[in-house]
Amino acid sequence: MPQTDQNALDAGNRLQRALDGIFALEAAMQLAADPRARDLFPIVEQGQNVPIGRIPTKFDGDHQYHFAHFVEQASLEPSRTRILRFWSSQLLLIAGDLLQEYRYFDRAPELELIRHLRNAVAHGDRFEIRDPAKLVRHPAKLVTQYLPTSTDFEITPSLHGSPLYDFVDRGDVVAVIMSASMYLLRVGNGTNPRVI
Repeated sequence: MPQTDQNALDAGNRLQRALDGIFALEAAMQLAADPRARDLFPIVEQGQNVPIGRIPTKFDGDHQYHFAHFVEQASLEPSRTRILRFWSSQLLLIAGDLLQEYRYFDRAPELELIRHLRNAVAHGDRFEIRDPAKLVRHPAKLVTQYLPTSTDFEITPSLHGSPLYDFVDRGDVVAVIMSASMYLLRVGNGTNPRVI
């Protein structure tokens, strides 16, 4: 009977739940770009000049904001790209910190890739490759056997100092997190992660 690893299962499931947020944000931003979205704006309340959105607070009622302005921000480039890259970076921080809790398990290439991408976020969205020899011992690359993609990319010493988002886009971040999640779920279920 296969040996299960509850830590790997938990981490794989937590990575998949973290992806839910980026998918929800992508969907909401696509809806914001649709001209029909204006039909869903809140009514302009008495005493206001514009539709107001609200964010609940614990201390002083709701924080109010100009609803139409921020829907527009969510629908237009370059603010749309900036917002989505910000949340992709947050996803990498969350994933990297989660994996750090377990010392990156067996340091599989897809887990090491998250480590390097997360560190790039922490260094101002630039790669910091201080010890190139570690990449020989612990390669950092996307393993695509779990994904419907042919993209295969790898962290190399030549990336040192280069911008993170010249190397990946937000969809690549999703692919990396999905690949790591699938790897951990297979390990957690006691299944050979390299055989599908």
